[in-house]
Amino acid sequence: MDKAEQYLGRAKMLAPNSEAVLAAQALVLEIQGHQGPDYRRLRSEEKAASQRLVDIYPGAKGLLGEAR
Repeated sequence: MDKAEQYLGRAKMLAPNSEAVLAAQALVLEIQGHQGPDYRRLRSEEKAASQRLVDIYPGAKGLLGEAR
């Protein structure tokens, strides 16, 4: 997961509003939320990242699954 976070950090610096970057950010936050005690904080961040993705790219809603 450390490598994924590293690559995501670089991608966010290069293209913070890219559809792929926003989707990856939401996915990384979702995975992190299942692995640690910070579930509530990470879930909140995941929801915000997912909402930002859908706000900028309405067609991306299908990428997020039914739970969102």
